[in-house]
Amino acid sequence: MLGTLRNYFLTGLIVLLPIIGTVYTVRVVFGVVDVILGPVVHSVVGHPIPGLGFALTVLLILGVGAFATNLVGRRLL
Repeated sequence: MLGTLRNYFLTGLIVLLPIIGTVYTVRVVFGVVDVILGPVVHSVVGHPIPGLGFALTVLLILGVGAFATNLVGRRLL
């Protein structure tokens, strides 16, 4: 009984750790992008644009994914 509970706990932990790590990483990247580009956009446009940090974070993640896919894909072929 105790061994089964331990196995369930470890399995749940193994499943949740990558999800928690991904959420944490995306939040950190979003915060960095928003802090760096927020003042730049505000000075250029004159007012903040809501959602721009989120959109740029998504574009950054897509760009890194495309780069990694092409780089790894070329090495495999």
